[in-house]
Amino acid sequence: MDWCSTAKLKLMLLTVVLLMSTDIICLHGSIITGVDNLQCVNDYLSTINCTLRITQTANSSDTNSSYWLIFSKVILEKTFICILRKIDEDYFCSVKISYPMDDDDDDSDYVEVFGDIETFQISFCHNQNNGSEPCKTMVRRYKPSTNIKPNTPCCLTVSHNSSQHNFTWKSTYEEYAEFTNLVDNFKFQLHFFKRGDKHNSDKEVMSRDIYIDQTNYSVDDPIFAPDTEYIARVRSSPNLAFYKGQWSDWSPEVHWKTESAMSDQRTNTFISRMVKVFIHICVIVPLVSLLCYISVKK
Repeated sequence: MDWCSTAKLKLMLLTVVLLMSTDIICLHGSIITGVDNLQCVNDYLSTINCTLRITQTANSSDTNSSYWLIFSKVILEKTFICILRKIDEDYFCSVKISYPMDDDDDDSDYVEVFGDIETFQISFCHNQNNGSEPCKTMVRRYKPSTNIKPNTPCCLTVSHNSSQHNFTWKSTYEEYAEFTNLVDNFKFQLHFFKRGDKHNSDKEVMSRDIYIDQTNYSVDDPIFAPDTEYIARVRSSPNLAFYKGQWSDWSPEVHWKTESAMSDQRTNTFISRMVKVFIHICVIVPLVSLLCYISVKK
């Protein structure tokens, strides 16, 4: 076998390998050379958000191409279209999975959310200039219960009593407790840190992360420096027992300033004085009563 024949054979083998690669999609002469890094997360209510990267040929002049994902419900054979839009280097789409209610269904309190065993098939589609719409299956069994990115927690507040700072918030899933068990399967990350002055970064070294499975937490006062501004925020995640996924976005930040050391000292001095007065009253009143009783007795 001469050198030329060997080179042709290697070229043919390379072509076969490229055509069989799962990372490369050739859609009947389309401008797409690769579609990869598909990531779809959902709020475990009714919305799925997806991002993916589409690689096009360098000499492509097709500016009117359109791309979309099709979500096919495995059991009910329902399909939902998610139109892809380019954002920076990637494409993004969001689709709300909902089914029409039966005409004879009078349950107005029913809220439709994803089911624990629900699955979808995800296909990628491309509209070519010749009008054809080739599609390729990218995910055969997408499970919402294992790809959750929860909605951002809300309503974070900070209150202070005599010795503690108390943090409370909401997961935003409380109203769906009747329809999904996710509301009882969250974990939360509470993050608070000092706010720097104008010569330092906004987030100083002193910070604290707390992981809990409830929507409130108390922190003892000695953890915080006096007369200092702090920032707190919270986020949520499935607890990874049955439901799986990733952290939500951080909640809006809450700002507050601790009391000054002088104020604390005045408070402690006042309390100390009140205790002394109370002790004196407790001693003097019985003594006066005893003297009056002796005088009357005599």
